[in-house]
Amino acid sequence: MKYLDVTIAGIKERMVYRMHFFIGLVAALINLLVLWFVWNAVFAASETAIIGGFTLSAMITYLVVSSCLRPLTYSGMEYKVEWDVRIGRISTLLTKPVSYPIFRIFEGFSSTVFNLIINVLPIFLISVLLITISPPVNILAFLIAVTLGYFVNYLMIFLTGMWAFWSTGSVWGLKLSREVITDIMSGAIIPLYFFPDWFANIAKLLPFQTVFHIPLSIYLGKIAGIDIFYSLIQQLVWLAILGFLSYFVWKIAERKVIVHGG
Repeated sequence: MKYLDVTIAGIKERMVYRMHFFIGLVAALINLLVLWFVWNAVFAASETAIIGGFTLSAMITYLVVSSCLRPLTYSGMEYKVEWDVRIGRISTLLTKPVSYPIFRIFEGFSSTVFNLIINVLPIFLISVLLITISPPVNILAFLIAVTLGYFVNYLMIFLTGMWAFWSTGSVWGLKLSREVITDIMSGAIIPLYFFPDWFANIAKLLPFQTVFHIPLSIYLGKIAGIDIFYSLIQQLVWLAILGFLSYFVWKIAERKVIVHGG
């Protein structure tokens, strides 16, 4: 119950900055509109109706669903961890009867829920009304993949934030690098199917593709049958690896705080 209170408090805090998220919604819609025009132009200039295994309808659906998933990955948690470390708030939080990593998970849920209501639902509804998009081929597998991808992404964010314990500077650069790499290697903007085989094969060995590529491929039916099971197992494996790594790094960071704090 105490962690649920953290999520509720986070949602209330974000309601104070409604204009910020309104601007984010407008920016997301403009970005989606630009991509719609770009891909329409690409297919219009092409001599074939299928590019990289995608029809225009499938490509637009991919872009819309990806645009809906991306706000769910935004939490700004790296900055929160950095601020906790910089002002010494981390010492106070460690004395409370809560686990700091779990505290940050539930605090991050507030961003997810808020973005779902303020950004995702409007984007999806506007897209349904103005653009023809396909329904998911396997909605249950898609939702499971989205959930697993969300937690994999959270752990990567948490590990980025942990850098604040060893850095005297800002985590901004590392955060930006992670976001750029994730956007490219996960297929969030351009499907991995469009990249050369050597690049796509490397990307599919990394955790980034579990956040967007797997859920979106399941949505479109490009991953189907027994391959869905293998893909979900791959997400679970990365979840376990990053979970162990996060636990290991956190324990080192926790000792660092205790030692320096006396």
